[in-house]
Amino acid sequence: MVVYFMSKTKSQEEYLGSLQMFFLISCIYNTLLRIYRGILVVDYLPMILLGAIGIILGSLIAKRLLKYIDENKMKKFIYIVIGISGLINVII
Repeated sequence: MVVYFMSKTKSQEEYLGSLQMFFLISCIYNTLLRIYRGILVVDYLPMILLGAIGIILGSLIAKRLLKYIDENKMKKFIYIVIGISGLINVII
């Protein structure tokens, strides 16, 4: 999805916004499904809230740093991370 959105959006802001919306919808769907199936229970709530705080803080920091990041450098970084992830999957 990361590469797809990178090819379909015109700016960094549009790219990040589209990606965040996709993952928000995906997370809401998966969370509701896990609650329905009994996988996600109330005991996990403190860890979920801690994770949510981390996500919000990370998003706020990324939003402030975005104006300093060159679009081409960001694309190269994304491709490098995807490549490393692929290598790890092949090796493991």
